Amino acid sequence: MDESKIELEYSQILEELVKAQKESNDLMRGFYETKKEKVDITKAFSVLNFPSKGVYYPHKKKSVLIRYLTAIEEHVLTDSFLMESGRGIELVLNNLIVDDLDIGKLLTGDFQALLIFLRSTSYGDKVEISPTCPHCGKKAENDFYLSSLDFKENNLLPDEAGKYYVEIPEIKLTFELSPMTLEKELEKNSLEGDENFFTFKDSEGVMKIKKSKTLSLLYYIDSVNGISDKIIIKKFLKTIPKMYTDRLLDFIKDNESGVQDSIILTCPFCGEEFRQMTDMGYSFISLPYEYKETILEEIFLITYYGKGITRQDAMGMPVYERKWHIRRIKEELDKKAQAEKRSYASAKSKKGKF
Repeated sequence: MDESKIELEYSQILEELVKAQKESNDLMRGFYETKKEKVDITKAFSVLNFPSKGVYYPHKKKSVLIRYLTAIEEHVLTDSFLMESGRGIELVLNNLIVDDLDIGKLLTGDFQALLIFLRSTSYGDKVEISPTCPHCGKKAENDFYLSSLDFKENNLLPDEAGKYYVEIPEIKLTFELSPMTLEKELEKNSLEGDENFFTFKDSEGVMKIKKSKTLSLLYYIDSVNGISDKIIIKKFLKTIPKMYTDRLLDFIKDNESGVQDSIILTCPFCGEEFRQMTDMGYSFISLPYEYKETILEEIFLITYYGKGITRQDAMGMPVYERKWHIRRIKEELDKKAQAEKRSYASAKSKKGKF
């Protein structure tokens, strides 16, 4: 065989190997980037792939190691003050995520994926809700499955720094945008009660727009013509015509991360389909205060009937494991009760023969 041909084939094979290795490295990037201390494999954990695929993060981390919910975190989730402030979910995730990760920098979509993982692995995939049908006006029990939820697909990828740049030549402004993060969401929600509306100029005069929509826009914008001061950016937004803010909002909608904000349900009364909004905010996995008693009851039963299981053991059990123990305890108690009932019936029948 011609030496030049052999050399060419060898070169091609080498290129393919390098490419395959790079793809493997990209896939596993971030998988082993855990906290400096050794990972405790005696505590159950799993790996979650980020919907964003890490393209917005400087470290390009595509996945994260995360432990399962336990009674320890559940007590935090039942505290309404902690959960409403967002502090509760930060405490929970910081305790469960194995990797060295800044929770506040998580994109909305990746954060929602973590909540869905914790909710489904602890309490099941099915979510029961009671929406009101817009067609017949009746309220009924309905449900959907977390595994059926779709994540939004970005139309455009950001640059290497995770940024987008939108130019509006008509008003000579360039907007630097980055996706919403948990940190931004918490800050935005803390300000929502200050005002109800932002005022915008329009071709027909001045108009008012509800604040929640424009607050999101404010926190998506990192700078305008290089200016990053939020107070100045807010003034920009108040003075430019609404048609241009709508252009920015449309761009963000086409490129934002997160779970699709609605699902299709069927009314059990009239049979009509309707769209129901989903709420995947940081209070998605919050628990009612009354659930504390359920936790205490389950911990008591496990330590009472479980041979050698201490309260500390029970508190540290993943919720799915604790629930499994409760089911097995119930099964064994039911079997014992049935056996005693049969034994009593048998003894009673024998007594009657004499």
